[in-house]
Amino acid sequence: MSFSLTFYDTISHLVPGTLLLLIILFTENIGFSFPATVLTIALLFFGYVIGQTLLVVGNILYNTYFHPNQFGKKTISYKLVLVVHKIVKSVVRQNYKNPTRDELEPKLNKLFEKKLGLKTSSHLDTFQICDSVAAELGLLERDVLLARQGFYRSLSALVFLVIPYLIARQTMAIPVWILLVGTLTLRLFLYAHTYYGQIRRNQVYLAAYRKLKEV
Repeated sequence: MSFSLTFYDTISHLVPGTLLLLIILFTENIGFSFPATVLTIALLFFGYVIGQTLLVVGNILYNTYFHPNQFGKKTISYKLVLVVHKIVKSVVRQNYKNPTRDELEPKLNKLFEKKLGLKTSSHLDTFQICDSVAAELGLLERDVLLARQGFYRSLSALVFLVIPYLIARQTMAIPVWILLVGTLTLRLFLYAHTYYGQIRRNQVYLAAYRKLKEV
């Protein structure tokens, strides 16, 4: 029986989980007398397990995503969310304005029915078929973007859990600005996750469309 980590596993689970575990070990000042090899293996194993949990928490946090257009333009909420929105766009620095779902989806649905004999009933059905086609094609960018999504989703959970943990432990005086920065960082990670999701969606739609046109 063999076990191997994919790029997605490493970026989305192992790295955030190990980081959280190190924060706890450092904060609690926990020391071990085991050999370095045993400690490394244990750290990676439990880091991976914790990373799985972080992703679950991140999935819950993802449902709190909001867009500037949900607020009145004269409100403070709109201005704050708009700032985060612009920061993410500058951080992502990748063109996600490819043909949109509304432009490609009707064409894809016709191709699905004509060439595959499939009828889709929702946006999710269309996306899942396109994603399967992109995966079969071995589209590298799909895998990279999927890993980025998972990474930011897990990091959002990390921020969400670490700040209350540090406050409960009272290991340090946490000023208000730290809480504000933590909240901003949380929103930034969630926004980044969503943008990479949009990029991935457009790319798999485009890859599936081109592939089906060739068939």
